[in-house]
Amino acid sequence: MLLAITFSGVAQIAEDTQLIDVNRDWFSGWNKYSVKGQEFNFKELEAVMAKFPDSKEFMDIAKKRKRVGIPLAFAGLVGISTAVFLAPGSDNISPVFWPSFGALVIGSGFISSYFVNQQRAVNAYNQQVFSSVRGTATLELQLSPVKSGVALRF
Repeated sequence: MLLAITFSGVAQIAEDTQLIDVNRDWFSGWNKYSVKGQEFNFKELEAVMAKFPDSKEFMDIAKKRKRVGIPLAFAGLVGISTAVFLAPGSDNISPVFWPSFGALVIGSGFISSYFVNQQRAVNAYNQQVFSSVRGTATLELQLSPVKSGVALRF
C-alpha cells in the first residue's frame, strides 16, 4: 500500500519587478541602491516606488524631510561661519551663534530622517516584492508497509 499526496505551487514573479540591493558606502556612510549593478538616484527610486503605496508614502515623507532639512542646515552653517568671522579673537560669542547652531542641529536631524525614510521605502518595496513571489511548495506524504514508517518531505 502506497499513499502519496503532493501539493505544489508554481513560482510566479513579474519580470520587471526585482529586489533592490542596498550597498553601504563606508566612506560617506550613505546607502547606494542598485538593481543588477545599475545604481539609482533619488528620482529614479521615486519613480519605481510610485507603484507601491507603502513605499510611495515613505518616499514622500523622505522628500519633505529633505526639503526642510537642507535649507535649515545650510542656514545654520552660514550663521555659524558669520558668528565666527564677526567676533574673531574675542571671548564673547556672537548672539547669532546659538540660533544658528540650533538650526544646524535640527536641519541635520531632518536630513538623517530623510535617509531613514528612504531606507524604509526600499525595505517596504523589497518586502512587497518578496511576499508577492509565491515559491514552489511541495508536501509529500508516503505510507508504505514495506518501509514500515512514514516519510514526510517538505
